[in-house]
Amino acid sequence: MVDFDKKLLCFLDYFKKRQKFKSVSQTAKAIGVSRRMIYYYINKLNDILKLSDMSPISKDDEGYFYIEPLQSTVIETYFHHKASTTNYIFKRAERIILIASAILLSQKVLRVKTFEDYFDVSKNTVISDLNEVKKWLARYQIPLLNDKKQGYYVDTAVNFERNVIYEMIKMIEIEDYHALFENMLTFNQEACLIHQYQSFEYEFYRAFDQYEHMLHKKISLSNKRILCRCLFLTLIFHSERPIALEIHQGQMIEKRLEYYISQQLVEKLKDNMPTIATEVHFIAIQLLCISKDYDFYYDSESFKDLMCISEMFIDAFERQTEIHFNDRAVFVELIQTLMKVVYYRQFFGYADRCNVTGEMDKEIKNWSKLTAQIMEQLSQTQQFQQKFRRPLSVSDLSEFAYTIQSLYIEHQTPEHHMDIIVVTNISKVEQRILYTKLNDLLPIGHFHGPYSEREATLLSQNFDLCITTSTYYNHPNCQTIHIHKYLTLKDYETLYQLKQYRLSLQQRKSEIFQIIDNEQLSKEEKFKYIEQLYETKMRLQKEM
Repeated sequence: MVDFDKKLLCFLDYFKKRQKFKSVSQTAKAIGVSRRMIYYYINKLNDILKLSDMSPISKDDEGYFYIEPLQSTVIETYFHHKASTTNYIFKRAERIILIASAILLSQKVLRVKTFEDYFDVSKNTVISDLNEVKKWLARYQIPLLNDKKQGYYVDTAVNFERNVIYEMIKMIEIEDYHALFENMLTFNQEACLIHQYQSFEYEFYRAFDQYEHMLHKKISLSNKRILCRCLFLTLIFHSERPIALEIHQGQMIEKRLEYYISQQLVEKLKDNMPTIATEVHFIAIQLLCISKDYDFYYDSESFKDLMCISEMFIDAFERQTEIHFNDRAVFVELIQTLMKVVYYRQFFGYADRCNVTGEMDKEIKNWSKLTAQIMEQLSQTQQFQQKFRRPLSVSDLSEFAYTIQSLYIEHQTPEHHMDIIVVTNISKVEQRILYTKLNDLLPIGHFHGPYSEREATLLSQNFDLCITTSTYYNHPNCQTIHIHKYLTLKDYETLYQLKQYRLSLQQRKSEIFQIIDNEQLSKEEKFKYIEQLYETKMRLQKEM
């Protein structure tokens, strides 16, 4: 039996468009899932192919996972047939989310009978579900009320309700409750909301893609979907109740780059959704509080106190586990990036009490337990107490645990080297000097060549990166970096970024293509944004 899975369909679409991929890590980042899930999805697709007596997806001689057009057609046909013939039965967790969303968002009079009929379950089942909803809402200081005239309802501050909406949407995303979001929209029997959301989603992604590069932070597709859905539900059901901020919170947010990006998004989206004009602060808060794949400003001067806490966390981790990761700088970067997000969540009181973790295997449970122990120790320190008002939520702790697990898996896995082709027409003596420098700067690379421009274009081998001293040469199948044969300061900085920050090729390509494909930008503007994208970190921080 193969379960219907929305993220599996995203993976299939990604796989089909590219036909092959080699790096599981880059593919996982592009889709917004873990490395483990990529292997799980491949096994699921092979289960479907097995039903049609077709050969499975496997690796070719070069180590690439490859899918044939006929294989993708068979898999798509399977999902289309299943979607059109299956009557969906809600799990208990899904019912609880839908009941809670109905109570928060619906204009109907909601009674036990309402949910009995909707879910086709017994009265006792609905009452049991309502008790769970009551406990859930109580965590956000929202009392669940009930009387004969109004049925089940709530009467509370809008900030608390937005937190519950965030937790609902995050749970839908993590657990792949694919049927649930549309049911949340149509519970009022307003089918037009689905079409309205689809239109809004398209415009949101379009606008976000236009400005994402200015953030210098990478947000996964999964987290973008959380942003989009939370914002839409807020606009539909709380259009006259903007988020309430204290003076110091408003002053803080308006100094951030995220506030400027939020203003630009509002300007782009207001024709599609006029009520968004009142949500500039909320969108900026969402951008600050959503998890990031990386943050170019993770070690900025204004967060040195948080960096101290991150270092304390890593020191405690190393003492208790006796594990020392190969690249401690990467560990610091990832922990500090998440530490900033958690700090913002508590500062603005948004997404800071979420208990969503998803299904956890034994290994991640152990990492979570260790993380909780370390955070408990840190919470006794003055540095921690000055920055954090309360203990971290279950969801926050799990994010730290997953970060550690990903590094641990990478630590155990043989280091992946980039296949780098060097294209140059310089003399042999100059080649040897250049090779020595490149090997020192990029120990992550396996260098091939040097080749002349003509020789390079005739090669059939796939490469991860091309480094060339030829001003007008661009490799047809991989990213090309142009350098001077004697390596200028700018060249050193560019190569150092590749080593230090591990910007994936897919990320770098994606960011440039977002700018190039933006029809609303002039050629000069595109050039300016691309230049900004690859400026050195020191220069960028100085400008901030």
